[in-house]
Amino acid sequence: MSSGSIRVRKATVDDAPIVTHLAQCLLAELGGFQACDSASLLEFCAQLLASEHYTAFLASDESGSSRGLLTVNEVSALYVAGRLGWIQELYVAPEARSLGVGQQLIAAALAYGRERGWKRLEVNTPDADAWPRTVAFYRREGFLGGSYHLRMPLS
Repeated sequence: MSSGSIRVRKATVDDAPIVTHLAQCLLAELGGFQACDSASLLEFCAQLLASEHYTAFLASDESGSSRGLLTVNEVSALYVAGRLGWIQELYVAPEARSLGVGQQLIAAALAYGRERGWKRLEVNTPDADAWPRTVAFYRREGFLGGSYHLRMPLS
């Protein structure tokens, strides 16, 4: 699989099972977090995807297999005097890492945020000592800030 064969699209409510599965893969990798039972999580994911403030982007390869997920929540904050996007989950399947999937997901979120007039895109990262590649990835993509809270201005 090459990075050129990856397609990123905005998820729909019908994609809730895929979004939920990929988010669960991320949570398992981060340390076995279990949000709730699968049926409740699927229902909640569908509700989020139906809202206007929560968006998911899915990356898939040419065969249609899911390779990555980025979810972002639009919030308003006084400290930016406007709206911003907050990355909730970013997951790339192990076999697709280092192929540009994460960069394409970030690019989709940035373009979406610019369309919506966001002031910036932010993310909380896992512990930098335990996940140095994750923090390094965000920094390479242009995010600034402390070890756990990174931001990228959009305006």
